[in-house]
Amino acid sequence: MNFIKQDRASLRTYNKTAIMRILLSYDQIYRAEIARLTGLSIPTVMKITNEFIENGLITEVGKGVSSGGKPPEMLQLLPNSRFFVGVDTRGVEYRCAIMNMRGEILFRHHLSAQELHTAKQLRRAASADQPSVPSENPSTEKQEERGGRFAQFVIRLISQLLDRSGLDRSRIVGIGIGVPYPVNIKTGRIVSMRDLDLENFDLITPVHEAFNMPVFLENTSKTIALAEKWFGEAVNEQNFAVVTIGHGIGSAIFIANEIYRGTNSASGELGHMSIDPNGPPCRCGNHGCLEAMASVTALEQTVRTLLKTGMPSILSSADLSTVRICEAAHQNDVLALTALDQMTDTLAIGITNLVNLMDINLVLLSGGIVELYPEICSQISKKVAQRRQSYFHDWSVAIKPLQIGPDAAMIGAATMLLKQIVDGGNL
Repeated sequence: MNFIKQDRASLRTYNKTAIMRILLSYDQIYRAEIARLTGLSIPTVMKITNEFIENGLITEVGKGVSSGGKPPEMLQLLPNSRFFVGVDTRGVEYRCAIMNMRGEILFRHHLSAQELHTAKQLRRAASADQPSVPSENPSTEKQEERGGRFAQFVIRLISQLLDRSGLDRSRIVGIGIGVPYPVNIKTGRIVSMRDLDLENFDLITPVHEAFNMPVFLENTSKTIALAEKWFGEAVNEQNFAVVTIGHGIGSAIFIANEIYRGTNSASGELGHMSIDPNGPPCRCGNHGCLEAMASVTALEQTVRTLLKTGMPSILSSADLSTVRICEAAHQNDVLALTALDQMTDTLAIGITNLVNLMDINLVLLSGGIVELYPEICSQISKKVAQRRQSYFHDWSVAIKPLQIGPDAAMIGAATMLLKQIVDGGNL
């Protein structure tokens, strides 16, 4: 008997999820069309949509066009019926936002990470996505103190956002946080924060205790991919990848409409794929990793090496940054263009390996350099096509920038909560 109840509950959850996903996809729609698109019966659609109306999720907005019978009642999602908080903990400032059910940002807030960074780390973080560092001298602080500083900064960011929004907190479903570190989904902990000298760190508990809301944690590459899947370029793609290019190189892979996580939730470490076993050392302990050869740090090192050869350039080793390199490239500086060409050559090798392994036809590029130097997408696309054409012929791969842009990590973090309530039928 319990099995029958469970099956019925599972079926009802599935039906509610299917109907809500249709409502999220259309501006207005009538019940018979929902039944046609989902394959559900009209009575089932009636029952569930009436429940959604009672819960304040949707509303009837008038009569549709009749095809011969009685004009149908049109339904419309009420996007501001639920709210979700998304947090992006990268770079020289931490950013957070409140998102509605349509993926629209209604309120946003940020805090400078000045108090959590040394000046040197701030300069390094300025040119691309970069893990934040809460202490000038991590070795002199206990792990609990370092972790507490980090957690309290995130809590203050969220608290100020909520206070400024003035929203009724009972309408906020929960908080999603993206971090530029590996996350163990089973335990909800950050596996390793090398720049903080923290391991197995629990960020969820202090944030939950501060706000008494559900809190989800995920790697930022995966939150970016989730945002693009729900609201961006990959809405109609079952299989795709996001590659994030910063001081590190990460990726997130969607297979069959879900994030592929792997055994230890550590999938997507594209940056630690070895490209050249005799290449430069990588922070992971290996040599010739993609990150060590094609990150923005590697780009800056390439420029310094070329400058030492005497190649003429408007660039100088003093105050070198990714911003300056990209500006020089746009002024047709040969040295800058040469360094970027080497970078895209190496990235094309790594991305070709990823595409060949996973059989995907869409790769979205993320990171500060993609915004500073948009040409990077077309250059990598051309080089990947050249590497694949003799064997894969017409199986093309689209390599594009994010459609959502810099807000993708925040939107994706918030979308973790949206996905939870939609897929779990908790509407």
